[in-house]
Amino acid sequence: MSDRERAKSGEYVETVTPDRVFDAVATHPDPTVTAREVGEAIGCSTDAARKKLNKLNERGGVERKKVGGRSIVWWLTDEQRARGGPADPLFGLAGLFDDDEAAARARERSEEWGEAFDDQLRNGVDDASADEA
Repeated sequence: MSDRERAKSGEYVETVTPDRVFDAVATHPDPTVTAREVGEAIGCSTDAARKKLNKLNERGGVERKKVGGRSIVWWLTDEQRARGGPADPLFGLAGLFDDDEAAARARERSEEWGEAFDDQLRNGVDDASADEA
C-alpha cells in the first residue's frame, strides 16, 4: 500500500513538480546536472527527476546531452538562462503585456531588481563571513 497523498478525485498528488525540478537545475552550482543530482536536491528518485527533466526538455526549458554510456547531463536553455530562470516565464504569457515595449521595460526592471537583490545577498554573505573570521 502506498503512502502517497491522493486528491479528492483519487489521483495521486504531484509532489515532484516541473517548477521544483527547474529550480534545482537553475540553482545548481555547476552548469550541468544529472538526474541523480536533481533528485537529491529535491528529495525524489532519480527516475522521477529524469521523467520531469524529459518533460522540461520537450517544453524547451532545459537541454540535454548524452555524455557516455547511459549518462545524461542537463542544463538550462540559452533562452531560459537569458530570461533569468524560472521566475521569468511569466513574461511569455499571452496578454500579460499589451506590447513588446511594455514587456521589455518590465524585463529590464526585473533584471535590475534581480541584480540589486544579488548584490545585497552577496554583501550579506560577505559580511557574515567576515564576522566569523
